[in-house]
Amino acid sequence: MTVRRLGTSPEPTGEMVVIARIEAGGTMTVLTGGPAGEPRFARWRSAGPRRVVLVAEWFVRDAAARAVGWVSVTAAAELSASGRTCRARLQWHHVDLAGLPHGATATGEADGTRLHVRAGPI
Repeated sequence: MTVRRLGTSPEPTGEMVVIARIEAGGTMTVLTGGPAGEPRFARWRSAGPRRVVLVAEWFVRDAAARAVGWVSVTAAAELSASGRTCRARLQWHHVDLAGLPHGATATGEADGTRLHVRAGPI
C-alpha cells in the first residue's frame, strides 16, 4: 500500500510504502513499514462484502531501547470488484505503557495493489 498521512502531525507526512502478507485465517505479517527490526503484531477481520479492517501494532522505544509505549494503526479498506486493488482510511494511535493516549491521533489514506509472488528460478 502507498500510505499518505493527512493533517498536522509531528511525524513525516510524505508517502510511505507498506508491504504485508495477509493470510486467510485472520493474521497478517507486515513486511515493511513501521520501525525497522521491531516486532509487529497484525491481524484483520471482515467488515462486509469486499471490506476489511486491518490492525498493526508495534512498540515505541526510547533512546535507551526501552519500550515506552506502542503505535496502533487501524485501516478500513475496501477492495475493488476484481480484488486486485483497494483504498483505505487509516488512523495512527500512540499509546503509553499505561494504555493512555500519547499525542493526537493521526489520519491517512492509502491505495493498495495485490502482488503475486511466484516461487521458482529468478
